Amino acid sequence: IWKAWGFGFLADFLAAGVLVILSSAVSLPFHIYAPFSSVGAFLFATVGVVLAGVLIYFFHIRFVWKGILLEEGKKKKIALGMAILTAPYLMYLSPL
Repeated sequence: IWKAWGFGFLADFLAAGVLVILSSAVSLPFHIYAPFSSVGAFLFATVGVVLAGVLIYFFHIRFVWKGILLEEGKKKKIALGMAILTAPYLMYLSPL
């Protein structure tokens, strides 16, 4: 469980870091960003949530379930469920 927890947080931080880098690269002020204020802001937050979900799935397949004796199909289903259920949906909340 500690591996799943740690890699989940790592995926969330990596996705948030990518969003911060993207927002500074295209001059988007992330401190006034509100996901439901415009379509572009919503899509920007969605990129972060989806990226974190994909990273969670990848980390679970590659590292968390590596030594566990389960069929590959079951590992992928569990990893997909964890990616969907634990994606950082709080990225949709406004920081203000």
